[in-house]
Parts: sequence; C-alpha cells; structure tokens
Amino acid sequence: MTLPVCLLAVLCAVTGALAQPQSVILEARGYRSEPDLVVVETASHWRAWEAGDGTRIVDSVGTVRPRFIRADIDAVANAGEFVNVADGDTTIGGISAYGNRADSLTAAFVADGDLSTWWEPDTENLGSAWVEIDLGRTVVARRIRLRFADSGDPFLMFRVLVADGTESFGRKRTLLFQRAGQVAAPNKDQREFVFDLAPRRPVPDGIEGEPVQFVRVDLLGTDGPRAEEVDRLAYFRLPEQDRGAIDYFRVTVIGREIPVLRESYLQLSLEQQGPVRYYRKERPRLAEVEVEALGDNIIALTQRVLAESGDFFDDLVRRFVTDGLMRTGLTVREYDPFRDRDQLLIDLGARFWLERIRMLTDRTPLTSYQIRLSDGSLNADGDFEWTTFDEKINAERYLEVEETFSPQPVRLVELRRLNLLNDARLAGKLSEIQAYGRGYVSDVILTSPIIKFDGRQMVTAVSWEGEAPAGTSLEIRTRSGDRLIQIPHYLNMAGREISEALWERLPDEQQGPIRVEEVPDSDWSTWSEPYRETGRAFQSPSPRSMALVQARLRTFQPLRTATISRLTLGLAPPLVDLAVAEVTPTRSIDPGLAREFTLYLRLERQPGDPGFQRIALRSSASAPIDVTGVRIGSDDELRFDQAEVLWPGSLEVSRLDGGVSFELPDGLDLSGRILEFRFSTSVFLPSTTFALELINDDDGRTQQVDTGDATSLVASNQLVVVSELEGLPLLAPVEIDSPVFTPNGDGVRDEAEILITLFQLQGQRPLQVAIHDVSGRRIRDLSFTPPAPSGQHRILWDGYDDDRRLVVPGIYLLRVSVDTDAGASGTSAVRTLSVVY
Repeated sequence: MTLPVCLLAVLCAVTGALAQPQSVILEARGYRSEPDLVVVETASHWRAWEAGDGTRIVDSVGTVRPRFIRADIDAVANAGEFVNVADGDTTIGGISAYGNRADSLTAAFVADGDLSTWWEPDTENLGSAWVEIDLGRTVVARRIRLRFADSGDPFLMFRVLVADGTESFGRKRTLLFQRAGQVAAPNKDQREFVFDLAPRRPVPDGIEGEPVQFVRVDLLGTDGPRAEEVDRLAYFRLPEQDRGAIDYFRVTVIGREIPVLRESYLQLSLEQQGPVRYYRKERPRLAEVEVEALGDNIIALTQRVLAESGDFFDDLVRRFVTDGLMRTGLTVREYDPFRDRDQLLIDLGARFWLERIRMLTDRTPLTSYQIRLSDGSLNADGDFEWTTFDEKINAERYLEVEETFSPQPVRLVELRRLNLLNDARLAGKLSEIQAYGRGYVSDVILTSPIIKFDGRQMVTAVSWEGEAPAGTSLEIRTRSGDRLIQIPHYLNMAGREISEALWERLPDEQQGPIRVEEVPDSDWSTWSEPYRETGRAFQSPSPRSMALVQARLRTFQPLRTATISRLTLGLAPPLVDLAVAEVTPTRSIDPGLAREFTLYLRLERQPGDPGFQRIALRSSASAPIDVTGVRIGSDDELRFDQAEVLWPGSLEVSRLDGGVSFELPDGLDLSGRILEFRFSTSVFLPSTTFALELINDDDGRTQQVDTGDATSLVASNQLVVVSELEGLPLLAPVEIDSPVFTPNGDGVRDEAEILITLFQLQGQRPLQVAIHDVSGRRIRDLSFTPPAPSGQHRILWDGYDDDRRLVVPGIYLLRVSVDTDAGASGTSAVRTLSVVY
C-alpha cells in the first residue's frame, strides 16, 4: 500500500557525516497549486495518492484505472515486477542464472516478449549452454512454451526443468529442479514446443497445474558447424560468421567416401578426390520462454508490500504464507472457536473479483479447514458479513487443495485450521494461500495527500475528468480543516521504527532519522457525501487552509471500469473573514414533533471582503423549516429584548429545497452584531445538523458557516441537535389522507395523498413506492430518491397507471420500502387504497 499522506517518500538511511539526526516532514505533493486552482493531472500526482496495494494502474499520461486481474497469464512477462529480499540479498524476477558469462546480456531476450530478439548459446561448450528464469514468485503453471526465432535454428536437443523455489538441505543449498519436458531426438524444423505440467504432488481430482518459480532450459545437443549442407556458391554468399564446416572426402576403389583433412585432399589424384561438402553453421536461437499460469495471485499482489513495511515478527504466519514464495511457510495454529482466535485473516485492501482460493504446501498439510469470504460489508451488529464454505476434510493429506466458487467481490479472506480428524499433533504446514479471479478491481479508493492552500481559502467547486460507463461509478468526497497533528516516528540506521526511549539510548552515530507524520486534527470535518456530478459546489466546510480529496472507482461488472484523469478544486477568497453559528436547544429533542429552535450567527469582516446578499438555512432531515422571527443586535440587546427586528419586516424570507432563504435588506450593518433566527421544525435523525450558507448572488459563490461561539447567550457551540430514537422503527406507519378516492376530475378527492415518515436514515437512497393490483402486478411506480431520506415525504397518486391510463375501480395495494446498508427490519409496509367513481 502506498504510505499515508506525508509518508510516501521514505528516508532509508542517514550518512555518518550528519552530527545529529534531523526531524524531517516528508510531503508527497500529489497536486499542483495555481492562484485560483488546485490541479491533479499527471502520473506523478496520482501516484502520490494513497491506494490499496495492487489495486490501481496509473498510465504515463496520468489516467488512473483499477488494476485488471488476469486469468491465464504468461508469468514470465511481468517477472521483473517482483523483488525479493532474503538473507540480505535482493533479487529481481527475470534471468537469474546462466552457464556462460558471455550470455549475461542476450539471455534476457528469452523473457522480453519480443520474438525478434533471442538468446543464442555457445555451442562449443554444451555444459554451459543453459539459462535460468526466476518468475519472482511461485505461480501455478499449466504449461511451458518455447518459441525459437524464425531467423535461426531451433535447439537440436534440449530439456526444460522447473523448480518451485524449495532448496536441498546441507551446507550448499541448491534448487530442486524436476524435468518438465525434453527433446532427445534431433529436431531440425519444429520451432514451437509446449510442455504440459501435471501436478507432481498428491492432489484431488480437478486440480491442475504445478507450483513453479524457476524455469531452466538446457541445450543438450547441437550440429554445431554442420547445421545444413549448402552448395559452394551459397556457402560463400553467407556472412562469414554463418559459414560452417567444409568437409573433404577421399573415394576408395570400391566407392567408399572417407573424410580427410584439406591438406591431404589437395595431395590426392583427381580419381581419389571425392566430394567437398559445405555447411551452414547452426544458429540455435531461443526467442521466448512463456509460462502459462492460472492468473494473477491477488493475495501475493496485495500482501507483499504490507509485509515488507511492517515489523518482521508481526504475524509471521501471514507474512510467510502470503509472500508468494513456496519456499517459505509455517505451521498454522488450530482455530479456537471459543475465543474466536487463531484464524488466518487476510485483508486485500479493496474488493477484488475472486473465483478460486488455492492452498499449497510441500509436506504435512492441513487435514481439515474452512474458508470464509467477505466483501467488507457490515451487518447490523457492526461485524463483517461472511460467506462461509463447508468444512473440508483432507484425509488423504493432499499437498494442494482449493475452493472454487462463482465470481464475487471479496475484500477479506479467512482460513480456519480445524481438527476434525483429531490429529492436532500433525504439523499442519501451509506454504502459500493464493487467490485467483478475473476482472477489474471492484472498489478502488484513492486518497490525496493533505492539500495545503495559501492561507484560508474558499473552495468553490470540485471538478474532474473521467469515465464511468454503465455498470461502474466514479465518486468524489472531500474533507477540510485548519490544524494538523504531528506524530514523530523514530528510526534506527536500518530504517526500522523503534520506540523513542530506545532511540534516545542509542549513540548518536546509530540514531536514524525522525520521520514526522502529519495527520488531520479533530477540527477536520468528516468525509462529505459523494459528489456524483462534476462541477458541484464544495460540500465540506469552507473557508479552510487544507483539504483532503477521495476518489472512488467502483465496478459492478468485472469487465467494466471507471477511470479518472484530472481533478481540480476551484479557489476564491472568503466572502467574510469569519462566520460562526450555534443553536439551542441541542438535547432531548422529541423525534417527529415540531420544536422551536434559536440559532445565532456572528460575522467578522475585513476590508476587501466580497460580502454576501443572502443566507440559506437547511436541515439534514427532510422536514419543513417554519421561520418565527429574525432579529439583529449585540448580546445585551438580544438578551434584554432591544434588538432590531428584521422579520417580520425588511428581511425577505422564501422557501428553498430543504430549507429557507433570507435576503438581507440593502445597507444592513452587520459589524459587531449577531443575527438571531427563530424557527420551528422536526427532527428524524439521532443527530440532526443545521447548516447555514452565505451566498453572494453576484458571482454565485457560497460560504459555509462554521460551528463556534457566536454569542454569550448560549453555550452549545454546535449546530447539531440530538434526539433519542431508540425503539422507533425506521419506517413509521404509512398514512393515506384519502384511502378511498374518486379520480374523476371533479376536484373533490381526485388524488390519494400518501405520507411516508422515515427515521435514522442518512445518505441518499431510493425510496421504493409502488401501486399494485390485487394479483400483485405493479401498475404505477412512484419511487424517488430524496436528498435526505429521514423526514416526512408526501406523494400523490392520481389514479393513473404508468401508461397514463385511468385504472378501473377496485382495491389496490400500496407497497413502500427503503434499502438500508445493514438490511435492517421494519423498512417496508403495505397499505390498501380504493378507487371508486
């Protein structure tokens, strides 16, 4: 995983020349600042954003898309992406060894994916004519394919060896190779060979492939300078390096041909001189070695970096069984169902489309186990929702087992080692647990570094460029704030984090750097609701001096994906320097009943502030706000009822979607004065938030009002009111104003008015409202998606169906339901209506 916010660049060492280690705040820029704009658009910008390991791809032009998880891959093609560190040595996938030092450059051509390049071994010494490829990780290989160059010769005789990475015992540890295929008869023409790899270990029926990390190709035989006989003219037309042997023959009296040296041939009489044969030199050229494997192992793809970034001894079992290497592995503890512990839990960091979990070991396997999968969703109790597979018994002690299932998005994989055979004394070793699937990562979340403005700024709009075809979505969210917390991390000279006390005890020359992490303070807002359209107004508190942005790329079909290539934040000076408000009362508010509130707003302006003309007041619940009075004055004037009354009066009040708007009279002096708003409304959430916005009609800019100390008359310092909703259903009983109505156009009871009241629901979600006939057939869909679901919603049915035809008289069913994240009960209702004429 890319490191959080300001930790993306890492100090690995400090030279001994430094007298004292330094505290360094490391920032990953991740954006470009302009006078009125923050821009994210380059590949380097997007790579500085935090994302789950292995979940995203950033191309050279700066387009970000979820990683495509492949099936049926050539494991050689990306071997160079895998880096392994063991015993102080760092190895990179690719050519790992060769028999002849002269092959150090050309051997790599067998793994470059280019058929026009090749490795041509030295045929003078067959013992050194070999090359070894390290795939960088253990893959489950189905077959190995060798392709020989058209411009040369195929190998005359050769063999292919494979190894899974395990080594022999003893002082000199060597890879344990096994033969995968061999061509022992001379081959002059075939240029492509495929060797299928069947499991060599005991495995159940249906298991295919063989664990492989290393592939070795040995040249066993060659025609050397005598690849092909050619005539004399063709021979001398060959480039000199392609001219092979010239053989001279003496003819005996009985017609036999005996090879002789050239010098001897020239001394023979014409009758004794036999034929002279010319040969093209053999050019054995191996163009490509391909290893066809099951696919990308998602567990190794996501876990290797996590393991490398943590302490070596943190969860050693998970480290070794998810590192992608067969040679590592440990015994898995037996699952304790009473304490619910000792299970192996793997967090992939995002949702991947999976269809197979495979487990590998080289000896003493798990004899019983259970797999569970989760997409990360939570149930009503706040626990993960799991798909639990049947308990499995491996009485035959197969060294490879797997669980297959239909493709599904998975975030968490859990393995439980069971003891169904009462054989807990056996080791129960696991070398690798692997996960395979196909499709774009289902859910990728990109989080920006902390974006720092030049002072407090208003963010006017959030815009982006990207694509979200059907079956995908692209969502943007934001946070904002003014303060940061600095957390020091003390490192030793090896780059490992240690405690401050231990760091202080080290000699100066052994102290590593102090790395300072910056994280948002408590004054930061929570993540906003998703921006679903580009160019929308900033939804987090503003003005602020810093912000965070989150981009979420989701796919609901494995082969479709969303992308993002550019994001901008529009900046502008604040309308006023300071705007804070607080409300009263804030506690013990009865849900669903009208209650009067008083809200105070204090403003501070600086010379040059653009100012505003209107104030908007909204509630996070769907409930009307009825204004009962507006006054302005000092604390004392408000306290002793001497404040100026603005409404009823010169202030204009109008309704707007989800609230009310106040248009200030011209010339109103706000300096040092407090605005008091009295209004009545109902609450339907455990915590209902009132929001104030200052609006400049000249340029359309909007400034959100902060929570704070607006007056000495109250001490709430907040705009949130709390209600006790325990015991209330999410969906109150549905009310119908006219359950029997007559849609005949006479203006009397022509419509049925339906009142739906919802509690405790936050975030946009569809409200399903439908009319059915008594057979259950839907005849009218009245569904809609309110911006704030909690509250009261009034819906009218005029007696017409979806085709705008008047329904026949009779009894009809009204079905109302709302989806919840946790699938809670009490979210649907059925009522009857009667249509008569």
